[in-house]
Order: sequence, then structure tokens, then C-alpha cells
Amino acid sequence: MLDFFQNNADRYNLIFAPHIKLFGLRGRYKVRLPRRYRRLPNIHVDLGSRKSVDMTYTRVADLYLGDVSSQVYEFLRSPRPCVFLNATGVEWRHDEHFRHWHLGQVLDQVEQLGPVIEEGLNDLDKHRAAQAEALSETFDDNGDGAMRGAEAIYRFLQHGE
Repeated sequence: MLDFFQNNADRYNLIFAPHIKLFGLRGRYKVRLPRRYRRLPNIHVDLGSRKSVDMTYTRVADLYLGDVSSQVYEFLRSPRPCVFLNATGVEWRHDEHFRHWHLGQVLDQVEQLGPVIEEGLNDLDKHRAAQAEALSETFDDNGDGAMRGAEAIYRFLQHGE
């Protein structure tokens, strides 16, 4: 994926801000980002600053590109195209853990990245209704979120629902 953006520097910019535990010193993953990606003019690398968790990037991006993260809901506060990477070939269509993948394009092969990004950027309305519904289920803008949360906890404790 990073090679794609490196090779298309004249067309696309990328904010590369993976999960903060992926590259962290105390993280369980011993992953290193190759130096060639750190100083490219079209790729901004953030491996764990405050901006990677305070919605700075989700507010300014034109398109969400990622795999499994609740961060997509922060991004969709302003509905925009999403591309999800299915790097492991998981059967996601009927799996609740991948419910948010119905809010955009799902990419099974990185070779498809260019056409899928273009399709997402050119067809902004394709997933807008599903995104709006997911947001209304995720965020409470009516001010009664605390009550709904309390009722959900009560139902669970009383009935296991």
C-alpha cells in the first residue's frame, strides 16, 4: 500500500497513522517502518502523536483507508468514501465484527487500490445512506445516550440481552 502512494505521489497524499500500538516501543509487535517512507513529500507518517488519536486526521481526510477500527465512525461524522483492506481474505459479509465494511468498498488485493480509490472519490453517494444509519446507531445526538446506555445495561443484567 505504501509503495502505491510512493509511486503515485503526483496524484495522492496519504496520512499514514496506524494504530499506536503497532509501532510503539512497548507494543507487542516488533514492526519497523522502512526509512524510504518516512520522508516522502506526499506521505505524512505519524506513529503515535496526539493527532493520531484526537480526530485531527479523521477530520481532514478525503477518504478513509484501513482495515478494522472503530475510528471509521469518527471519520464518518462527515460522510465520505471508505476503503477497507481485507489483507487476510476473511469472510466478512455476514460477520458482525466487520459490519462497518458495508459502509464502503472492500479491497481484497492491493493491486486494485487505484481504481477503488477513484471509484470512492467519484461516487460519494454510493454508501451515504448506510453510513448515516450506522452513525445514528453509533452516536447519540439526541442527548439521551446516558439513558439508553443505562437501559441497555439493565436489560443485560436482568435478561442477558
